[in-house]
Amino acid sequence: MTALCKICRRRRPLMPDSRVCFPCSIGPPHRCPECHLGMIGGGQARCDWCGRERRSRYQIDREAETIPRRWLVNLFVAFCLSGEIPLRAVAARLQIERAADACRRIAIKTPNPADLTIEAVHAALGTDSMRRVAPLITYMVKVGALNRDRARLRTLSEAERVTAILDGHREGHHAALL
Repeated sequence: MTALCKICRRRRPLMPDSRVCFPCSIGPPHRCPECHLGMIGGGQARCDWCGRERRSRYQIDREAETIPRRWLVNLFVAFCLSGEIPLRAVAARLQIERAADACRRIAIKTPNPADLTIEAVHAALGTDSMRRVAPLITYMVKVGALNRDRARLRTLSEAERVTAILDGHREGHHAALL
């Protein structure tokens, strides 16, 4: 049975009790070419941390190509590279996907940076999606791209919640009272 070697990233039979193939297990130790962390086996493979960071940076570039507004692309890339998303973490992929999806949805509602308001962001994302991309919105506020009006946001969220409750009970036995 073959699996992906942790060192050389090739599909080969692995050594017992290890995630390393035979050629990598007998070679002299080497250092990661990016962070210089000592690793077992010969070769030039990156460590897991650097590999994840490299994949995250590649994903950021790929997701940035799907955002239609240039000013939002710059904001998205700056957010992702600002350290708000730990690029070496396993969960970085999901956070990058969520931020890119939010930027694409915001781009539909706001063609110009001057039109970026909390109302436009809420209309594009909704309350639940705004919670999922809270670090992105916090970053937009921090760099001055968005003015956060907490009272207005609370009013918008409450109106959405009341509408959802009313819609859920329209068919019930209290429909005449609504």
